[in-house]
This record gives sequence, structure tokens and C-alpha cells, in this order.
Amino acid sequence: MNTSLLKNFAQQARTQLIAQVEVQLDRALNATGALAQEFAAPIKALNDGISRHGRAHVVEEAAYLWFNRFVALRFMDVNHYADLRAVSPATEADALPELLQLAKAGQLPDDLQVNHARLNDLLDGRLPSTNPEAEVYRILLRAECNRRHTQLPFLFERITDYSELLLPADLLSQQSILHQLRETLTPAVCEDNEEVIGWLYQFYISEKKDAVFAAKGKVKKADIPAVTQLFTPRWIVEYMVQNTLGKLWLQSHPDSSLREFMPYYLESAETPSPTPPHGGGTSENAERFLLSESLSDSTSPLPRGEGPGEGVHEQSELFPAAANRQRQPRSESNIANRQSPIANRPTLTPQELTLADQACGSGHILLYAFELLTRIYEESGYAKSEIPGLILAHNLTGFEIDERAAQLAAFTLMMRARRYHRRALRQGLRPNIVRFRDLTLTGERELPALLADHGIPASKELLHDLTLMQQATNFGSLITPTATTEEIQAARTQVQSKLGGADLFATNALQQLDTALHQLAELSRKFWCVVDNPPYHSSTDMNANLLKFVKFYYPRSSRDLMTCFMERGLSALKIDGFMGLINQQSWMFGSSLEKLRLHIFKNFQIDTMVHLGPRAFPEIGGEVVQSTAFTIQLREPSNKGLYLRLVNDRSTLEKEAKTREIAKTRIGNYAFTVDQSDFVKLPGTVMGYWLSNKLRNSLASDNTLDDIGITRRGLQTGRAPRFIRYWYEVSNQDFVPASEYELLANGKGKWFVFNSGGEFTKWYGNMDQVVLWKDSGVEIKAFPKSIVPSEHLYGLEAVTWNKITSNKLGFKINEKGVIPGDASPAFFLESDGSIFEIAAALNSKVNTFFLKLYSPTLNAQVGDIKKLPIRINDRREVRKLAGLAYSHSRKDWHNKEYGYEYNGGVQVADKYVRNFLQDLVKERRNDFLSLHRVEEELNGRFIKSFDLQEEYDLNVPLQDITILQQELDRKALAALNDQLKRDPDTGLVTNYDELELPFKRDIIMQQFVSYAVGCMLGRYSLDKEGLILANAGDTLQEYAEKVGKGEAEWTFAPDEDGILPVLAGEYFPDDIVGRFRVFLRAAFGEAHFVENLAFVEECLGKDIRSYFVKDFYKDHVKRYKKRPIYWMFQSPGKHFRALVYLHRYQPDTVGRLLNDYLRPFIDRLTTERDNAQQVKDDAGSTAAAIAQARKTIEYANAALRDCEAYQKDLLELARRRIPLDLDDGVLVNYNKMGDAVETITGVNDAKGRKKVMGFDWVEWEW
Repeated sequence: MNTSLLKNFAQQARTQLIAQVEVQLDRALNATGALAQEFAAPIKALNDGISRHGRAHVVEEAAYLWFNRFVALRFMDVNHYADLRAVSPATEADALPELLQLAKAGQLPDDLQVNHARLNDLLDGRLPSTNPEAEVYRILLRAECNRRHTQLPFLFERITDYSELLLPADLLSQQSILHQLRETLTPAVCEDNEEVIGWLYQFYISEKKDAVFAAKGKVKKADIPAVTQLFTPRWIVEYMVQNTLGKLWLQSHPDSSLREFMPYYLESAETPSPTPPHGGGTSENAERFLLSESLSDSTSPLPRGEGPGEGVHEQSELFPAAANRQRQPRSESNIANRQSPIANRPTLTPQELTLADQACGSGHILLYAFELLTRIYEESGYAKSEIPGLILAHNLTGFEIDERAAQLAAFTLMMRARRYHRRALRQGLRPNIVRFRDLTLTGERELPALLADHGIPASKELLHDLTLMQQATNFGSLITPTATTEEIQAARTQVQSKLGGADLFATNALQQLDTALHQLAELSRKFWCVVDNPPYHSSTDMNANLLKFVKFYYPRSSRDLMTCFMERGLSALKIDGFMGLINQQSWMFGSSLEKLRLHIFKNFQIDTMVHLGPRAFPEIGGEVVQSTAFTIQLREPSNKGLYLRLVNDRSTLEKEAKTREIAKTRIGNYAFTVDQSDFVKLPGTVMGYWLSNKLRNSLASDNTLDDIGITRRGLQTGRAPRFIRYWYEVSNQDFVPASEYELLANGKGKWFVFNSGGEFTKWYGNMDQVVLWKDSGVEIKAFPKSIVPSEHLYGLEAVTWNKITSNKLGFKINEKGVIPGDASPAFFLESDGSIFEIAAALNSKVNTFFLKLYSPTLNAQVGDIKKLPIRINDRREVRKLAGLAYSHSRKDWHNKEYGYEYNGGVQVADKYVRNFLQDLVKERRNDFLSLHRVEEELNGRFIKSFDLQEEYDLNVPLQDITILQQELDRKALAALNDQLKRDPDTGLVTNYDELELPFKRDIIMQQFVSYAVGCMLGRYSLDKEGLILANAGDTLQEYAEKVGKGEAEWTFAPDEDGILPVLAGEYFPDDIVGRFRVFLRAAFGEAHFVENLAFVEECLGKDIRSYFVKDFYKDHVKRYKKRPIYWMFQSPGKHFRALVYLHRYQPDTVGRLLNDYLRPFIDRLTTERDNAQQVKDDAGSTAAAIAQARKTIEYANAALRDCEAYQKDLLELARRRIPLDLDDGVLVNYNKMGDAVETITGVNDAKGRKKVMGFDWVEWEW
């Protein structure tokens, strides 16, 4: 089946239908005369609908209603399930639908209720019409939908409302929706394939799903179906149903042949023992205890004894005072001693096998369950004619909040029933699909008063349940009735008895009550099997009512709807029943779901699990969605479970094949049998089923990080643009480097080093941000959204990591004086030892193994990291090696300009740039290979420490060394791994001397040129290492003071005003190219200048002027992470460009730029143009000279127009004499220059400017 074709059709169909319904809507609302009279009632209903729900809702609803009907009619046409083809021609040779052909031939069915005379008059032209056939067909189609109501009332409701007015007009042309439908739903697609209906539905709503996600807000109740709908691959559905419904049948009927038809059936790891009977108890009592236990766990937000429905929750209408019912106290033995139906009742009959899907969508799980049930009934001797009715009446229940999906679920089941037995549609069958509807009664006293007025008794529990039904389409199957089934049914009987004699208003209210009570009755049922692909919906995106609900009723699992449904499904099981689910794997490992795991491990038996990992769903690529499918039985957890580890397989097809293989052979190195009680022994109760016994025992006994220190989240300012900068944005005199950590302890200083996220590095790094911590952070603490945890730990040595990562996690050392940020949690050592030892352990390959256990996605929260085991032997040697790794990494970080200890390193340079670069490369090569050896040695030590030699080698791929990330070609580096030779005993590399690392000469040269520009502007100096001019408004006077020399002694003098023209031609002798040449001579001497310049240009891959004009600023912006300190002032047409050094900016800088550079440039352009004009006009000029003159004139005229326009802008800016406060940061200050500077995406483009203008802490009145 080509799902791409289905997706394209469904998405286009939605767009087309919405547009056509809009047209019909306008036509109906603007109707006059006879049309308005004929459709007066539907038009009134249409206006009422728009008033209540809005135009967009009415249009969307009508579009999907007709889409569902068109799809259903086409499916029935293709499969010959009706006595005529409603939307398809009778034969391929025909063009018109058979329904219309029959009308033209006068052969319509007798039970098709239409005005035949009107149809004939239209077709014969006696009644005027712009398109008689189209009008007749629309009438026929509405009548045919009404005729199908008898068989399929849930989909073909009688069309008596405004939906008939909104039926699209064009249904017959080749551009019509029906023509496209026939092209897509061909016989090959539809025959014996009811699942195609579900695929179409998912694709139909996919664009709305994308739109809701793009909005990035809380998901409204009406949008929940769109964002949570996901079609489950067929083989995973089969696995879940076969190992729940199928296994239950085989346990009850060991001699059944059903096993032959279940390719994904996994034998339980051990034969389950019957659950011991509870002394004197009953199955029902045991089930009711499970419900109460699951809702009154100690994790409840209320005091002990006040779980949902047990206490009074007066502050929310969602949680009324339900009932102070008495529940038995929590006791693990209560579950262990419950009575077992399997042990104490007759063999199950097919009718007893109940299966529910709590969020059934379009019904694909129920569809396969129907197929399996037909085989169960067949082998039990039932007649084929009665099987569909029995299955739909007794076995299957679906719950759904979305009307569209519920309609299609019921329809697909009916189509499957019809395929099984040709007379199924004539038997009056009705699938049990519970489509949730809100109880819309309003008013605080209305519900109790209504019940009282009609003599309907209602306990506090029932009133509580009915109140929750006011949000039925929001909460769905998660509503667990607290009233008894008997009370609910008695109330419903009373309501139904009152319906006949009530007035119109009361009848509407009673009908709603009847619906709500019906839904509660279904929700109160227990099932032998619950099988779901539940909605995936994080609590961070939930609407307010839903979030309150799940936090109150599902405190263990409220993190995501998928885990709430998981817990609800378990509470809906009969004793010894099975639940089968597929959801995301986070519940297996996440610290926030530890209580849910513990609840399951102690009270239920995990029977099988297929741990799928990424790419379980063909349409979802990448590593983000990682799934697991599993089956759990409600019985005493006394046996081992079977676990399949398929996380490394690259496609769903590979995962499917391995599951089949295990099901068939029970052999595979990816299958594990584990007693789940072992999980309880592991830190965090994580599901480390694939661990060896040795490792599990080690994890259970070893010290963890939590045992030897404190793991804490970092500072969250609540307003990063206000309080966080890069260190090079602010005045250097206000920046406190880590080495001056005593200032942090004493509450002095202003901007402190702040480690909060950043690129993937190990050992050291991401030390380029600073945070405003003046007076111990008084401004931050005053900000309402700030979170300042564990302030007493700020500035202490720590190991830190990035909380959010892509696929790798590196641990770094925070030296003293660093404040950890929220994106980089930190570990502080409290016991004996060294922080270097901890960093070594965490950066080892062994720890990567443990990380995958506690945080498989490598998004490492504090709660995950603190559980990591720590075992360090040879501590002195480990500390030494880790210190070397730290030293190499720290050196590499500060060898870049973004390192605050960067010094340039050209002061004692060789006379050849080539030799300088070679020496630089040699030194960095040695550092890189030394770090590689250190990391492998550490790996070897930790692998040996945990006795994991059989599982791991010590090898570290060269591309995983995190220094020189910019300077080395990572792809070429990876290819070098094959050249490594290793000692057979130690495993360490023996041929480092033979390796030539793939350095990128262009990158290294760009770094050198950037340093040179820094010297030109006075940021650096050839006479002294480190920063020179880096405070606001610095001048050459400060330069002289910093270098300790007079101007006459300077090796290279910086530019006088901190402005460097960057032009395509040599218009100024001291432009950036001219100054670079002077710098090169000063640093390396005059004798080899030509050779040195040629080498620079060779490395850059272009001449030096081209690089400065085309590439330098892009490199600078990237190097400084979109917070440039050299600003490119640029005319709109880019003819004039000049760099201005931020830290030397003064209020008159723009004026100097205008008067000393732009205006002289305009004068020189004018002179250049005039000279060229003379050449052009000179009769003695050659043709070549004239051609060149024309080009010069053309360029000069364009440049003059550009610069003269820019002159006006710059003049206005110069008059303002705008002062800059470096504390405001580059993002703010750059925008103060308006359009005078080059546009940087995300900084001063439209989006960036809008963001900055919204900063309420910035003074914009210049």
C-alpha cells in the first residue's frame, strides 16, 4: 500500500473540501427567495451553529463529515457491499456514478426517498439549473446517505440539519473530490484492507497536527485528537493482541490451534502460577481494591486518606466533594492475596473474552482483535453467520474522544464483519464504540436539582462522576467512576423512564444525562484485555483542566497522557487479564516515573516486552521517538518476563523480523529473561533487563554519585537576555574570570563566568558566558521567574554536563569561580577524593553504558545522573590521567578567541608564517593524540574495574575527541581509525607517530587573520599577551598604559579610531587590507613579506582582499556566536563597508565614520567616475580603455547612489550621538544602530529587532 499516495490525497482533500464548504456556506447564508424558504430550518440551524461554535468549527466539521462519508461510500462501492455504487461508476468504462446513471434510467431503488418528479424535471430541463446533473446527483447523494442510515447509523446520520447545505457543489468533474478519491482508493488498495480508512484519517488531520505543534502553546481540548493520533504498524498491533487476547485464550485452552495463526506470539518466560485466592474474598472485591489502591497511593497531592473522591477538594469545580467513602488501607499483601478467576472458574468461553481500546482512534487495534476472535469462535464451533454479531455484542469496546475517529472505528469494524459474512450489514449490528460527549449542563446547582426534580437518587460519588463528565472529551477514558456499576445503571434506568413525559427543556437535559450515564457505565466495566496505542501528550503541553485532572488522579504517571493511560488500563483489567501497550520508553527509565515503575513491579507481572527504540514507526525517523511495546498481566509478580532488545535495529522491518524469529525459535542474543524484582534493587528502579547478573549486582551495591556528593541543578535567571552575556560583550573591567573566585565568595564583582549548556565537549569547555551576579545576584533574585537553587555551592569545583544533548554526553570540570546554569547541572564532591577522578569515571565508556540505562535519550536530568555508579581503582593514576585530559582541553578552549585567557601567541613568531603554522599544528597534534591515549587508558581502567572486558573494548574513535573540533576534518578523522595499530595485550594504540591528522589550513588561517584584525583594532598587541583594549570607550592612551611602552616602541600600532574600511578597491591606504599587510611585515619581517602573504592567501583559498570583503565578517559573526564585537557598518548596496570595534565605540564614532571615511569615499568615487568619463570621451582612447571606462562609470554611479542614500541615514544616526552601555549586550546595542549595520539573522533582522524592542529593561529614548 502506497501510504505516500494516501497522504497526498488526504491532505489535498482536506484543503479542497474546506474551500468548497466555505463557498456553500456563503451561498446558504446569502440565500434569498425560494431557496431561503425551502431551506429555512437548516439555514437557521447553520446560523445557530456559527453563533455557538464559530465559522471555522462549522466548516471543519462539515468538511470531515463529508470526507468520512465519501471514503466510506467508495470503500463499500469497491468491495460490492451495497446494492448500488454511490460514488463510483458501474464499470470502468463509465464516467458517471452508478447512482446517477440509475436515476437517468429511471431505475432507482424503491426505498431511496427522493422526489422523482423533481429529478426528472431537472434532468429534462423543465426546471432551470446551471448544471442539472450535478444538482440531481447532490440530491441523490444526500438521499443515499439517509438510506444507509439503517445499516450504519453512526456514520450516516439522517441528513436533516445544515450539513446538506454544505455538501460541495462539484462532485462530477475530473477536478472533483470524488474523482480524486476514485483515483486513490482503487480496488487494489481497498480490497480486504479496512486499515486504509485509518491511514486516510491520520493523514487527513496531519496538517492540523503540524499547525497545533507549530503554535507551541497549550493544546486546547478540541485539538487533542489531532496531536495524539498515530497509526500503529500492523505487526506491532498483532504482537499486542496475540500476547493478550491470544495468550489468554491459550492459557484457558492449552490444546487450541490458535497458536498457528499468531506469528508474533511470545511464550511466557515461565509458566504462570495461579494467583492464590484471597481468604474469603471475591474477584470483584479484589478488582475494586486495585482501583482504590491506584488512586490513593502515597504520592497523592492530598494528605493521607484524602485521595480522589475521598476528601473534599473545594477549590476546583473539576474535583467536587465526591464522597467520603472508606477504602481499605494500602497494603502490598492485598494485591498478592487477591482471588484468581482462572484458578476458580470454568474455562473461558469466546463471549467472555472482552477487549477494550481506551483510545481507539480509527479502530485498527479492534480490527485485528476482530480477526483473531473469528478464529477463536470458529474453533469453538460457532456458525459463521452468528460470529460477527457475537463479537460486536460481547467482545470489543472502543473509547474515543474524537467523533470523526469514532465514526471510522465503527465503520471499519462493520466492514470487517461484512467481509467475514456477507449478510452482516443486514443483521442490525452495532459496534460498541463509546464516543465521549461532554455533559453540558451549566450552573452550580443545576445537576443536583435536575436529579432531585425527577426523583433520581444520586450519591456524592455519582455527582462527582457526572461532574467529571462535563469534561468527557478532555479526560476521556481516564475518568474512573467512583460510583458503583449498580448505582450508575439504576440512575440510568430512572432517567430513561422519565424521558417520555418531560418537557422539551427537561428532555434535552435528561438525554444528556442518559448519554453521560451510559459512558460512565462503560467506563466502570472490567475487561480481560486492554490494548492501546495511547496518546502521547506531555504535561507541559496540556490545557489547564487536563493538567489539574491528571495531577490529581494520576500523580504517579501525570508526566504524560501515555503513562496515565497505562495506569488506567491496568486498573480496568480483570484479575489475570492482560494489558498490551506501545508507548515511549521514557517510563522505563525516567526518574519522574519511578513510583509508577515500582507500582507495576510490585503489583503486576510484566509478561513480555519488545523494546523497539527508535524508528519503530516508518513515518517517524531519527532518535527522538523511542518506543517500547509490552504486555502486563494482573497477577502476583512471581515469574520472569521475556524482553526483546531491538533498539539498535535501523528499521521497523528489521525489528519485525527479529520478533518473528524469537516467536518461532525462542533463540536470539537479543532476548532476555529477567525477574522484575531485580529492577527494584537497581538505583532508580530502572528496567535494566539486558544487564548481566554481575552488573545488576554491582549497580545494587556500588556507591552512586548521590552517595559521595551533591547533584544539583544550576541557576535559572528566568530572563536570559537580561542577565546573561558572553564575556566578550561586556567591559573587561566588569568581568570576573574564574581565577578571581574569591570575589564571588565575597559578593563583589559584576559579571561572573557562567556555564550553561553549549556545544558537546569533555573535560573543559563552554566557559564563554557570564551572568550578572553583582551584589550576590540581587537583581536576579528580585525577578519573579528566577530560581536560585543551592547558592552556597556557587563557585565551588564541580563536574558539570549539558542537560539537553543530541546524542552524546560529555562531562566537564568547573574550576573554582564558576556559577553553574540551569542547562548545565553540576555534581559537587563531598567525600574524600578528587573531582578529577569523578570526571574520569563519568567520561569513560563504561559510564556511557550506564547512561543509556538511566537516560537512554541522553537528556540527562539531575535525578538520572545522581544514580550513576562510581567505582574507582588506582585512584592516583586515574587522577593523574584526568588532570592531563583537563589540561589539554582547557588549553584548547583558551587557544580560541572565545576563551577569556586567549593571548594570540604571535609575539615570538618565526619569520615565516608557514613555519609558524607548522609549529602550531605540531603542538596541537601532540595534544590531540595525547588526549586520545589518556581517554583510552582511562577506559581500560574502568572496564577492568567493572569486569566488562567481554562487553567493551577501550577504543575511542578519533572523531570523538572533543578538542580541535573546528580545526580538524571530522570525516577524514573518522577514516583514520582504520589506520590505528594496537598492542595485543593492552589494546592501546602503538603507531601515533605515523598518523597525520587532517588539519583544515583554511580554518587555522582564518583564526590567525582574526587575531591580526584584533591587533589592528587594539584588542590584542604584538607587544603583550592577552587582552589590551576591552573596556568601553578605550583609546590609544589606555593601549600605551596596558602594553607598558610608548608609541615609538610599539611593534605594531593599532588603528587610531578603531575604524577599518572594508572595500572592494584600494580607496584608503589604511583600509583593512593595507593594515593587514603592515601587520604581516611587523610580525614576520619585511624580507619574507611577499612569500608570507602568498602563503596566507594559499591557505585561505583566495586573495586577502576577497576574503576580507566576502568572508571575514561571516566568520567573525560565527566565531563570536552572533554577538560580534567588530561591527560592519554597511550601505544598503554594500558599496561602502567599515568595521568598528565595539569596545572603542564613542558617541562621536558614527560622526567620524561619516566625515573621515564615507564622505571621502564619495569624493574618490566621484573623481574616479569623472576620470573614467574623460577616458571615454577622449577620441584617442582605445576600445579596451573605453570599455573599461564604461564599467568604471557604471560602478561608480551605482556606488554613489548607494552611498549618498547611506550618507543621509548615517547623518541622522551621527546627530543622535547614541551612547552604548556594554552591559546591555550586543543584541541590544547592535540594534541601536538601526539599518546602518549589516543584517544578522536572529539579531537585527525583523524577527530579532521585534524581540529586542520588547525588552522592557532597555532604554530606547536616545
